[in-house]
Amino acid sequence: MTPRRSALALIVLAAALPASAQTQLPFTPGDGPFSWESYDAFAAEHEYAGQEVTLASPWLGPDAEAAAAVLGYFERATGATVQVNGSDAFEQQIMIDVEAGSPPNLAVFPQPGLMWTLHAGDSLSIWARTQRIG
Repeated sequence: MTPRRSALALIVLAAALPASAQTQLPFTPGDGPFSWESYDAFAAEHEYAGQEVTLASPWLGPDAEAAAAVLGYFERATGATVQVNGSDAFEQQIMIDVEAGSPPNLAVFPQPGLMWTLHAGDSLSIWARTQRIG
């Protein structure tokens, strides 16, 4: 199995996990029916201890728990902390945050039209210039 397929399989499995997955990783890196080579290589190249990534999304309940399980691997590999802010008022909140100049680092847009609205007002390019990439 290729590293890409291994990662995809891991994401699919993590998304199907029960609510208890939020408190621990479903599979300890190195265990399970996966090739962990790409994970290990990523971890060796990316050290972000002490940094925080904010993610805004419409995810609540089981969706938020599945995302937390997947993001747990990123946190473990990099040392960074991911703060997921799920909201059933995502569409309104992302507009407020962007217009106030305090957008999240990442956002999950359930409606592509909303991203277009932000783009049309130049908010996305302003946001992009404030982000530290790499």
